[in-house]
Amino acid sequence: MDIAPNLHPIAWRKNKKVSEELPDLNWTRGLWRMETTQQLEEFISLWSLLEEVQLSDQEDSIRWKWTANGVYSSKSAYMAQFHGSLCPFKANSIWKAHAEGKHKFFPWLRRRSSPLTN
Repeated sequence: MDIAPNLHPIAWRKNKKVSEELPDLNWTRGLWRMETTQQLEEFISLWSLLEEVQLSDQEDSIRWKWTANGVYSSKSAYMAQFHGSLCPFKANSIWKAHAEGKHKFFPWLRRRSSPLTN
């Protein structure tokens, strides 16, 4: 219904599962009543999307991509907000810079208050 809103009203058997309708192209039943070019465009788009679907007997699983073990944590969600937003650098490099101490202190202080520090 979200992908092809103009096809949904003319489609039959709306309460079927994809796994039941996909193998024999049963999902196309009722779509012979297409009347507009918009419906035809949606049909072609839907067909190309469904060609890529590969069904399996395995149970679905959800993995959180922001942790190595795939388990969600509030810390990993918090850290994901900042992924790519700041260029990480090593705090030790501040002290090696050729600058006055007061100029080294403020970047060091900013680094200490950053949410990306461990």
